[in-house]
Amino acid sequence: ADKNPEKWKTQSLYFKLVTAGVLFTGFIFGMMEVKPIPAIILAQALNGLILPFISVFLIYVINDPSLMGKDDINSWFSNSLMAIVMWITMMIGFINILRAVYSSLNMQLPDDIITIGATALITTVLSFIVLYKVYKMRVFKEQSK
Repeated sequence: ADKNPEKWKTQSLYFKLVTAGVLFTGFIFGMMEVKPIPAIILAQALNGLILPFISVFLIYVINDPSLMGKDDINSWFSNSLMAIVMWITMMIGFINILRAVYSSLNMQLPDDIITIGATALITTVLSFIVLYKVYKMRVFKEQSK
C-alpha cells in the first residue's frame, strides 16, 4: 500500500507527469501516423482469452481443498452455476477471438448456425474437460486427507 496517497491526487506532480507521459506517447504515435487498428484487434483477441482463463482459474481455486480448506470448498450447486458461467465466458471469449481473426483478415464473422454450433460444441467439450479435472482433483484431495 502507498504510504503517501497525497502524491497521486490530481494536482500532484506524479499525476501530472503520468498524464503528460500518456499525452506525449499519443502525440508521438499520432505524428508517426501509426494506425491503432492492429493494436485494437490484438487487445480484443487477448481479452477473449483472459476472461475464460480467469473463470477456469476461479473454478480450480474454489474447489481446491488444500487452498480453501475442506469445509470451505464450493457446493455442487455452486459448481453447477459456476460451470454455466464458465461456459458462457468461454463462448464469449471464443467468439471474440474468432471476430478478431476474421477482422484481421478483413472478413466478417458469419453469424450462421454452423459457426454458433461449432463454437458451442468446442466450448462445451472444453468445459467438460475442465469440470472433469476439477472433479478428479477434488475427489483425490478429499480422499487423501
